[in-house]
Amino acid sequence: MSFKKMAGNQLLKLGLIGLGMGNIVAGMPALAAPAPVFEPMIDELATSKFEIRLPTSIPADVELYPFSRPIHPGIHILTVGTTPECSGERCLAFNIVTIPEPNTWPTPEENRLTPLTPIVLGNGIQGYTAEARGFASVEWMQDGTLYILNYSTELLSFEDAIAMATSMAIEPPVSESQ
Repeated sequence: MSFKKMAGNQLLKLGLIGLGMGNIVAGMPALAAPAPVFEPMIDELATSKFEIRLPTSIPADVELYPFSRPIHPGIHILTVGTTPECSGERCLAFNIVTIPEPNTWPTPEENRLTPLTPIVLGNGIQGYTAEARGFASVEWMQDGTLYILNYSTELLSFEDAIAMATSMAIEPPVSESQ
């Protein structure tokens, strides 16, 4: 075999390997950062014992203030209010509830105050929505954790909440490297 033919075969093999690697790299998702409003809390959230997922953007036209409150040892609630240290429904924009996988999910209809509507979030993750008295929720199970995005329907539309929940579902949980 001549040197030119051997070199050509080697280049072809390297080109095919390169194309294969290009497909692998192209298939890797680009990781988006959590919405800027969460920047002051990233270190606190990253060291939590819970896998916290955050939306990549929040389509609200008001100043937002995130904070965590320890309410129950088995539940993490990240509240985002329209005032610092919001403590009531009037200033609640949304909260993100993180709970270890419950024994039963979704909650049976007879045990719920409002009916659930099925929805598919990113990566084929099955979720549910519900609405009552000015607030609504999107909830889904992922990696052994139940995530609930509760939101004010005065501040966020259904479409905005679904976009937020979808970004939470497709992005990895907060980590110390963010």
